[in-house]
Amino acid sequence: LFFKNFIPHYSTLVAPLNDMTKQSFNWDSSTWTLDYRSIFEQVKDALQDATSIFYPNYNLLWLLRTDASQLGVGAVLLQLFETPDAPGEIQYQPLGFASQKFSTQATNWSTIEQEAYGIYFGVKSFAYYLRCKPFILETDHNNLLWMEASAVPKVIRWRVYLQSFSFTSRHIPGKQNLVADWLSRAAATDSNPPT
Repeated sequence: LFFKNFIPHYSTLVAPLNDMTKQSFNWDSSTWTLDYRSIFEQVKDALQDATSIFYPNYNLLWLLRTDASQLGVGAVLLQLFETPDAPGEIQYQPLGFASQKFSTQATNWSTIEQEAYGIYFGVKSFAYYLRCKPFILETDHNNLLWMEASAVPKVIRWRVYLQSFSFTSRHIPGKQNLVADWLSRAAATDSNPPT
């Protein structure tokens, strides 16, 4: 599990291998529809080519970008670093990636509930970083206003949880939220859906 923060799309990549740990898994290799050895090799390659994750610098501005799709949710935590060689040029340094597949029940939620869960999931995934530092939450859906007025019990629980963090939110166009968007769609085979 340690490596999931370093590899975008990790949950999708290892999902077939996770299936092999289930008691109901059929070990008769003549019936397999997937090449598990090849998948294992892909995981090894992904570890070797892992995206650089930076050490958190608490003096820099942090962004949490979240997104939801019909398949799941995704989030990326970034810090903004001004390049010393080129003043004014900002480098987005990833601190971690997170994604999760929706349960069957969650796929039936409204889009606004799915997007609200995406925010909750993103903040909860990186809570160990975010508890002690203000950050900017960026999402391509204007759902925080809806969350404040919602009387849906699960949304109230998410809202109460979010109140323990110090953040400002802003809307960004979907084309600027590519990583979180990709992670939310790549979560299609994650093995830990929300309930």
